[in-house]
Amino acid sequence: MQVLKSDVHFGVTAVFAADLDIDTAVRISANKTVDKHGGTGTFIGVVTAKRNANNNGTIDVVAKHHARCKIQTAVTAGQSFKFGAVDGTTGENRIAPWVAGTDAIELRAGVVWVGGNTGDTAEVFIQ
Repeated sequence: MQVLKSDVHFGVTAVFAADLDIDTAVRISANKTVDKHGGTGTFIGVVTAKRNANNNGTIDVVAKHHARCKIQTAVTAGQSFKFGAVDGTTGENRIAPWVAGTDAIELRAGVVWVGGNTGDTAEVFIQ
């Protein structure tokens, strides 16, 4: 696992799916993309700078770490994840989907920022 940022909250540049006002609560809607939190999905932070002409803006993410991890089982952006079995060859941490109602709440580690397939590298926010 490669930690990219570490704090209780930090700024991240994101693609905005809509024109979002400053202090709007957001959720992840696609890889590196946020939209207004409307009661579904995981709250990830608030808008701190409105989008520019390229639809990029800044959000203040509420998480302990922004990291890259190897994927054990395919995950999608906005999905909750847990840590899976360590890679037997490299010893790297790997992640897998966390399933509500099946997995214990203590296993939920955070939310996926950039998803991918088995063996790919994901970007995650560890909460």
